[in-house]
Amino acid sequence: MEVKEYFSKNTKIPISEKYSRDVSLHLCNMSELSYISDNEILVKDILSNYDYEQIRYFDNEGTQAILVKSKGSIIIAFRGTEETTDVITDLNLIPTGGEIQGLVHKGFKSGLDRVWKEIQTHLDLLYTENDTIYITGHSLGGALATVAAARSKYICQVYTFGQPRVGNRKYRKNIKSKIYRHVNGADLVPSVPIGFLYSHMGDTYHIDNEKKICYKVSSTTNFIVKRWKSRMRSLFCRTPLLKMVTDHKLQSYKQYL
Repeated sequence: MEVKEYFSKNTKIPISEKYSRDVSLHLCNMSELSYISDNEILVKDILSNYDYEQIRYFDNEGTQAILVKSKGSIIIAFRGTEETTDVITDLNLIPTGGEIQGLVHKGFKSGLDRVWKEIQTHLDLLYTENDTIYITGHSLGGALATVAAARSKYICQVYTFGQPRVGNRKYRKNIKSKIYRHVNGADLVPSVPIGFLYSHMGDTYHIDNEKKICYKVSSTTNFIVKRWKSRMRSLFCRTPLLKMVTDHKLQSYKQYL
């Protein structure tokens, strides 16, 4: 389903304090919307039937995000890797301090620094008591969403798609917001940066695109084995490694949510 068609039929996000497949699909579409957040006219056209009160746009030196305030909720969606500056952010993988939670990926920290003060200001202005705050993003956007939730004074729900690791074990343990991390098939991006320096956080939901299901990972060992089998199959096919790349596409995530 195209993003405009989705939002014409789904005019508000379901409010849930626990993981929800409906919320996941909604935020996956919001993550897709973040990729065109620099075109405000197009965004407003896509959300023409959507029940929202205000929209805010953020764009500074390659870091982009969109904030959508509706009754009972606030959604913040960070755009993923798209420009040369985004690639530099992705590759700037030296762990650094400056976050009270622990060591964090230097590139992701710097990327969020460009827009965080402005986002926090608007969040404080728009937040009303009992609002549920959702933060989301795909790829680099998912990493920025996690760092943003860690910094925020609000307890947020974070839904990410194909995000890389962002911080060390101490950082992971000190995040109070709830994180739901989606990993699709053989997608390579969630495997970087290396686990020696970085640690994944939150609940993992694996999209098995061969069985066409999305399930919560209860056994890390079984999850790793399935991922490696999928990668091995991608190595010995007509287009080696292609599946590791195509499985990272946001459309591939949205297909089986």
